[in-house]
Amino acid sequence: MTPFIAPGPRARRLVASGFAFSVAVATLCASATARAEAPPARDTKEAPPAESSSVYTDGGLLGPLRFGPTIGVGAPDGGRVSFAFKYAGVLALGASGAYLPETEIPTTGASVKRVGGEAFARVHPFRGAFFLEFAAGYAQTKGAVTEETEAFNKATSVSGHAYAATTYLAPKLGYQWMLPLGITAGFDIGVEIPVHSRGPTYDVSKYGLVQPVEASGPVATAMRYVATGVVPVVHLLDLGFML
Repeated sequence: MTPFIAPGPRARRLVASGFAFSVAVATLCASATARAEAPPARDTKEAPPAESSSVYTDGGLLGPLRFGPTIGVGAPDGGRVSFAFKYAGVLALGASGAYLPETEIPTTGASVKRVGGEAFARVHPFRGAFFLEFAAGYAQTKGAVTEETEAFNKATSVSGHAYAATTYLAPKLGYQWMLPLGITAGFDIGVEIPVHSRGPTYDVSKYGLVQPVEASGPVATAMRYVATGVVPVVHLLDLGFML
């Protein structure tokens, strides 16, 4: 039998050093494997919310600046044509012209005609359909009445005319909805507040002669009210489009 020979101190130190080296290598390998298999850390930073889109704030041919015409009907304007520029769905600037053709007033035998124009600014405070408007304008109104009289056993036609011109301010409020394809539809109400008036003046045409007169009656009363009073304004329907 071969006798057992115990290792010396040097041999024991070599064995211990090799064991420690093996443990260190195994630890490094395990750590590298764990790092490779670990899922990537999540980005806790939240993405900024997407901006809300609206047909009222969408851009057009000129980006945030949109433009287009409208046509409408109302009182006392009659027919109206407007053109406006709107920026970012908030502010609109424009101008309009209106014409009321000669219109008979029932039961009076009188007629009235009006032509006018105004410039306006609109603010859409909620970037939607609702708006507040401030306008400044000028209007001319003409009234006429014709009566038959008899003189010297002969029927004669007598025509009376009234004229008035007014510069006014007009606060209004209303709605203008944006529909598909850039079509717009809306209405508004307000008042015309006269700041300067000329007239009314009256004349009578009889026997081919025109003479200024002092007038009375429903036509004269209506003309004085139009020239000097606060006149309600209603635009029943405006249709147009914005590019």
